[in-house]
Amino acid sequence: MSDNGSLDGAHALEGKWLMYEESIRVPLIIRDPRLPASTRGRRQHMALNIDLAPTILAMAGVPVPAGMQGVNLQPLLRDAATKGREDWYYEHVYTPEPGGGRSQERRRAHRTLEIHPLHRASSACGATL
Repeated sequence: MSDNGSLDGAHALEGKWLMYEESIRVPLIIRDPRLPASTRGRRQHMALNIDLAPTILAMAGVPVPAGMQGVNLQPLLRDAATKGREDWYYEHVYTPEPGGGRSQERRRAHRTLEIHPLHRASSACGATL
């Protein structure tokens, strides 16, 4: 897994905290040599960084704690037709240090397979989704 991208001027913005594809998409490569070659290939499913720990534990044969966030991605590795995550919630509450750069508004979004709206909150109470 890699780090998410910096916008570097895309959309006239910079940083990693805005919910644009260039900023939030991160390649994830998982190889399990125990799986047959017929299961190899690209998947278009969404995965989150919180899915890594349960997946690694399951691959190692270690029980995944009940309270652990994320899902085991092994079913997606075995069968590309497996239904994966359809959405997830994103919130960024970045507040710079006083005198340390320009301020960013609080941002919330609900990412789905089809769309990824960006919501800006004008107050600490946030925006409705």
